[in-house]
Amino acid sequence: MDPHGPARKPPTVILEQLRTMNAKLKLGDLLCRSRNPDFLLDVIQRQGTTQSMSWLSELVESSASSFNMLPVQCLCEFLISDAGTTSDANEDSEKGFIKKRKKQEELLFHLQKLLHEPDSEPHNTVEVISYFMKRLSSQQTSARTFSFERLEYASV
Repeated sequence: MDPHGPARKPPTVILEQLRTMNAKLKLGDLLCRSRNPDFLLDVIQRQGTTQSMSWLSELVESSASSFNMLPVQCLCEFLISDAGTTSDANEDSEKGFIKKRKKQEELLFHLQKLLHEPDSEPHNTVEVISYFMKRLSSQQTSARTFSFERLEYASV
């Protein structure tokens, strides 16, 4: 039992209890809103942007009503990582693709407001630009391309 080794998966019963508690108490929302320390940002920084963050898509989609409760870096990473997804030709995939596209447009509009509105917080503007600029130096060509495209759309 190495305390610094990989974590073990909890038993199914415990996972079900957590799901039930999360549904009742909205624990996920509370953790998303926690900024001292900022749990989401910490997870993204520890996990690194090169790893798959499928949980991030689910998180952004579940918090559609309020993008403000998520760190700007999470929103930017969602746009970059979600930009490369493709869909199959069947009807369900097409609906999913349209839904994702709509979510991306809403998120881009939110970031545009952060960048352009005079009453937006200056640190949010700096975080958006800094995040995309940092991702422009990625070793992955696709990450650089998507970062450039998203920064271009957000700054229009």
